[in-house]
Amino acid sequence: MNVDEPSPRKPWLAGLLQLFIPGMGNLYCGNPGRGLLFFGLGIGTMQLAWAGILILPSVWNVVVAAGIWLAMQIVIVVSAIQCARSAGHGYRRKRYNRWYVYAAILLVVIVIDEAYSREIIPGIGHVYRIPTQSMEPTILSGDSIAVNKVAYWFHSPQRGDLVVFLQSEQPKIPMVKRIIALPSEVIEFRNNSVFINGTQLEEPFAHATSEHAPDDLYSDARSPTRVPDGAYFVLGDSRDNSLDSRHFGSVPANQIFGKVRMVFYSIDPESSSIRWNRIGWIPK
Repeated sequence: MNVDEPSPRKPWLAGLLQLFIPGMGNLYCGNPGRGLLFFGLGIGTMQLAWAGILILPSVWNVVVAAGIWLAMQIVIVVSAIQCARSAGHGYRRKRYNRWYVYAAILLVVIVIDEAYSREIIPGIGHVYRIPTQSMEPTILSGDSIAVNKVAYWFHSPQRGDLVVFLQSEQPKIPMVKRIIALPSEVIEFRNNSVFINGTQLEEPFAHATSEHAPDDLYSDARSPTRVPDGAYFVLGDSRDNSLDSRHFGSVPANQIFGKVRMVFYSIDPESSSIRWNRIGWIPK
């Protein structure tokens, strides 16, 4: 088809393109400026939804975030449909209304999304699925947790925090554990209990089976150990089923990149059923 021949815009296609990539439907209808605006609004909406997840109390954190995302999806799709109708039957394709232009934009969006996921473009949160039982009963296998990546921008991690970090021996696999000892503290294990600077630590979250003899759980770390400056001693809540600082040592602060905020979604890996009561729950 010649560029000068009329090419009416299809409202359904404009809406579909807009749903696939915010702003693409506007570009299809000859309004690239509005398309760029909605692309930016799409990114901003996701950040706003994440802010709701990271700030609001349980249940509302999911409801409000989902509401914000859904409302913006409706707005941007309706905008593209209206744009297509306004273009009329006499619309003539622009030079950017070509399949290879759309393909190039798709490639750019994929690159941006990949960069975002790798934190080249900083995000405020991320969702990780938990495949192991090392943090049970606090975090279950099959939970998908929302992680606050800005939690430690303004203050240091505290004892009891559930943190996400990268361990030196497995730098590509995020791990989730609980901070037990802070920098410069002396941690010691006696009779399956944790002592910090000589004082026993109350741990209502810790879980272990009764099959272990005293000190079996901490056979790799029986001697008093001083946590290095700028590092944290982390343990899994499931003490007899966790690879943690007892094995790989303290975790440097610069390897901790987030704090567990909530259970975003949860599926029982054995029955494949959704654990509805865990969605939106904030673990302690």
